[in-house]
Amino acid sequence: MSIAQFADASFAYPGNEILIGASLLIRPGDRLALVGPNGTGKSTALRLLAGDLRPDGGDVRVLGRASVSYLRQSQELSGDGTLRGALMEPFADLERLQVELAAIEARLAAGDPAGSGPGPDTAGTADLARYGELQERYQRDGGYDVEARVKRLTADVGFAESDLARPVGTLSGGERGRLELAKVLVRQPDLLLLDEPTNHLDLAAIERLEAYLAEYTGAFVLVSHDRAFIRAVCREIVELENGKLTRYPFGYDKYVVERDARIERARTEFERQKEHVDKTEDFIRRNLAGQKT
Repeated sequence: MSIAQFADASFAYPGNEILIGASLLIRPGDRLALVGPNGTGKSTALRLLAGDLRPDGGDVRVLGRASVSYLRQSQELSGDGTLRGALMEPFADLERLQVELAAIEARLAAGDPAGSGPGPDTAGTADLARYGELQERYQRDGGYDVEARVKRLTADVGFAESDLARPVGTLSGGERGRLELAKVLVRQPDLLLLDEPTNHLDLAAIERLEAYLAEYTGAFVLVSHDRAFIRAVCREIVELENGKLTRYPFGYDKYVVERDARIERARTEFERQKEHVDKTEDFIRRNLAGQKT
C-alpha cells in the first residue's frame, strides 16, 4: 500500500531538466530524506508532491484520501490575527463547534434555552439534545486534544505559551518560519513534506522536533542540509541525481558509504572505457591504410 507516488515522472524548467522518468513509492510510516547536489531540484520534487506544480509527463500524486501538509522554505504570512488564531486555522470546523457549545452552555446556565416562551421545557430539552450531539462530534474529531497539541507544538518550536496572544504582524522572519512549522505539524497529516524544517530553530528546538518526528505516526519526506538531523530522524534516503530518484533502504551514514563506493565503481568503469577508447584511436592512427580501420 502506498500513499503517494512518482510514476515515470518528468519535469523541467527552461534549460534545466529536474526529473527524467523518475519513479518512487511513498508508503505509510516512511521516514525519507531527499538528498542530492545543490540545484538538482529537491524542493521542486516536494512542490510536485504537494500539487503546487504539475509534471510535464508521467504522474505525481497523493493516493486515495491521504492528507498532506507542506512546509515551504519561504513563507508569506498575513499580519492579521494572533499566533493562536493562525495555528487554529486548520480547525475552523472545530472552532465553530466550540462556539456553539459555549453558547448553549451559557443559555442553559442562565435558564434561557433557545426558543423559550411557550413550552420552555421542550426548548430546554432540544438544547440539551443539541449539546450532546455537538459534544460527541467535537470529541470524535479530536477537539479536546487540539488545544493541548497547539500548546505543545508552540513550545516545541520555541514559543512561550504567552506568545499565543501575540499578533502575527509582530513576529520576526525567523518567528514566522517557526510558526509555519507549527502550523504544518499541528494538522497531523498522513504525509508531511518538510523543506529545511530546522531553519530558524535553535539546538533545543531541533531536539524537540527530532523527538516529535520520532513519535509521528504518519509518513514524511524532508529536505535538509542538517546531516545530524537527517541521521536522527530518517530511516531511508532517496537520492535525486541526473533526473532519477534512487531509494536506499538504510540511514544516512550507510548511504554515504554506498554512494562513495558507487562513485568509485563509476570512476573505475570510466577509466576502463577511456583506456579502451585510447587504444582504439591509437590503432586507427597506426592503421589508416589497413582494411581493419
